[in-house]
Amino acid sequence: MTDKMTAQAALDRLETLYTRSVTNLRDAVRDFVETGARPDPVRRAEGVFAYPELRIRWDGDRPQDLEPRAYARLSKQGRYSTTVTRPDCSAPI
Repeated sequence: MTDKMTAQAALDRLETLYTRSVTNLRDAVRDFVETGARPDPVRRAEGVFAYPELRIRWDGDRPQDLEPRAYARLSKQGRYSTTVTRPDCSAPI
């Protein structure tokens, strides 16, 4: 996804992708246990079990009145990415 979105919209999208991935994995494990069927290699290659990835591009623009901090900051212009393994850590496993 390459759209610009609000932080809340990005979190909502990450939760949706994560939930879908976990559901796919649980279904595949259930199918394997019940029938011995292995997951479809094509679906695996499409990333149906993958954790969502968050990508951010920061051009270096920021308000001048921000206080400096030692955490949760981007220090250089560029592209940043991370996989998200639990976007809603309050949800039951």
